[in-house]
Amino acid sequence: MFTGYQVVLLALQFIGTIVAVWSVVSMTQRSMKAELQSAIDDVKKGHEKSLDEARVQSTRVNDSLHTIGLQINTILEGDVRELQARVQRLESGQDEWTKTLRQRTHDLAEFVNALKLDVELMKKGISR
Repeated sequence: MFTGYQVVLLALQFIGTIVAVWSVVSMTQRSMKAELQSAIDDVKKGHEKSLDEARVQSTRVNDSLHTIGLQINTILEGDVRELQARVQRLESGQDEWTKTLRQRTHDLAEFVNALKLDVELMKKGISR
């Protein structure tokens, strides 16, 4: 069998092997833990970057919508002012078409009155 010396050597070798395995496992565990923490940190940074980019994009969209709204309001206000000016011109008779129509109506009224006068004069002339 084994002598006491051999048993001690085997025990020391066994303990040495266990220590070596434990050391490797411990280093591997620390290394894996560090790699895992690094990966977690990278994911966090990526997530934060994505959130920041989403915030920036959201701000840009809101700014664009606000600008579009202002442009639409400006266009609508301009259209309303233009329509109001047209209505005012029509109501006040400053529109060229309205002036022409008034002049033609006046001319025709004068012509009709002249014809009435001529008819009256003719009637007086005939009845005498």
